[in-house]
Amino acid sequence: MNRFCYPMTNVEEYHIGTITVPNGGLKAGDVVIANTLDSSIKNNFSQYEADIPSTTSIRNEVLAIVLDGGNYEKTTDGRLPKGNPNYGEYVYRAGETAPILFLEPDLVFYLSDDCLAETGVVGKFLYGQDGFNTLAMGNSVPNSVLTSIKIMKKLPFRIGGQFGSEFATGNVCKVLP
Repeated sequence: MNRFCYPMTNVEEYHIGTITVPNGGLKAGDVVIANTLDSSIKNNFSQYEADIPSTTSIRNEVLAIVLDGGNYEKTTDGRLPKGNPNYGEYVYRAGETAPILFLEPDLVFYLSDDCLAETGVVGKFLYGQDGFNTLAMGNSVPNSVLTSIKIMKKLPFRIGGQFGSEFATGNVCKVLP
């Protein structure tokens, strides 16, 4: 699995946030509701709790998507392994901090196919689903969904590191107004 998710254009600082990863962990490309500050962190004013999308929250709240880049595999004593790891394979563990992108209208981001339950198709729509951290895909967007995303183009992504010659397949996605 090579899960890659990152903004493709410059985004305002307020579109990027951090969450405390809940039990079960999260991976790049998972979606969460992040609207409550994590009260377990003393004097916290910037890190959110990550809630699983529900029918009510999908209708009323902007989704946030987990980005990759901070989820390097670590050895049991917390050190990074030797070599160049492929961070697209790893998950954020419960209690760790993960970066997120708030999915506001007109943002463009990359989402690899491994982040989705099925291969992305140009022209199809992605949206949150009740009780899941993964995006659903369909030919249209349900009326009960606030955040909707359109797959605009297929684009390979060079994995790099020790997998330098390999590519992941993915999608250029745009959040719809």
